[in-house]
Amino acid sequence: MTCLAPTGLHRMAPNNVLPDAVAIIVLVEPLLKFRLASGDLLFKGTGALQHACPTDSTAPRIAHTSWTRNQDALPGFCTDRLLGNLMSLPATNDQNAEQIAYWNGPGGRRWLDLQHRQDALLAPISRILLDRAAPRAGEIVLDIGCGCGATSIALALRVVPYGHVLGIDVSAPMLERARQRRPQGLPVEFALADATVYGFAPGQADLLCSRFGVMFFADPARSFSNMRRGLRSGARIVFACWREPRENPWLLLPLQEAYRHVPRLPEVGPEDPGPFSFASERRVRGLLEQAGFGAIKFEAFDLSLDLADGLGLEAAVDTALGIGPASRALDDQPPALRAAAAESIRAALARHQIGDTVPLPGALWVVSATNA
Repeated sequence: MTCLAPTGLHRMAPNNVLPDAVAIIVLVEPLLKFRLASGDLLFKGTGALQHACPTDSTAPRIAHTSWTRNQDALPGFCTDRLLGNLMSLPATNDQNAEQIAYWNGPGGRRWLDLQHRQDALLAPISRILLDRAAPRAGEIVLDIGCGCGATSIALALRVVPYGHVLGIDVSAPMLERARQRRPQGLPVEFALADATVYGFAPGQADLLCSRFGVMFFADPARSFSNMRRGLRSGARIVFACWREPRENPWLLLPLQEAYRHVPRLPEVGPEDPGPFSFASERRVRGLLEQAGFGAIKFEAFDLSLDLADGLGLEAAVDTALGIGPASRALDDQPPALRAAAAESIRAALARHQIGDTVPLPGALWVVSATNA
């Protein structure tokens, strides 16, 4: 099934009735309602319908906390106010629906707003990753969680003229930016897809690479097993993931300051999807071995990350407010609380300011393995 733009959904379901196995991913503006073929109300909410996709579940996934089954819906359905583009999204793993909604919603928007600064902040990590991945001319490469395309483009520049890079991500807005940035003629394409269930061409790729794109799977063992199907025998896998939160003040310090003013985020376990879910070497090694990879190697890197990108304290505050767990904690908070949190973050970052830079420690693993 194809992911349909809102007007396409209306044509498919003129009475606002959708097939049962449909997940609605992002809402952004007017009031809508849809019912399943079973008669259950799937959702009502304020927002323009932006994306819908099938799932691999027999039951629909309610992918936003404001949507509830059988909630009363207001009458009316206005198609001329709907937004969105026609996009194709293969079947998703139902367990990943929350992450898909986030990266097509507030998470994706923030990355777009700060894309250039993000690329600069993570550039030292990209260089390490590319060095360890060592892509060669003519190779076929999979870039998982490619986001706005920086790593995919860098990989493609290494595999020209006869190689090819496929960047995969669940975020439609970030992939749109990636396509806009792609140099003409470069052998790279982008797919809107959930790597847990995506139908990779079997046994084709020489290298699977990811810069912080593999820590958000709800079932990583299944995800790695599926991705492995796309690799030839002896292919390499190289990815970067964060180590423990306490070793990453660049993410933790802004969050601690935000917590002075807003409620704490729901408690998550160390293996729940998120930026630190691959912090444990023992866990990640077990997942890779279970999926069939061998020659597994972990390299620890400790870096100084400049949140300001050389642009001064206010730029560092913008970065801290725009990415990472602090940004999630401040989502939907009243302006007064957001302003108070920003002031606390500003004061904390000022203690680390050196000229126009605001460097803070960051710690990561670069993990490599081979398809045994």
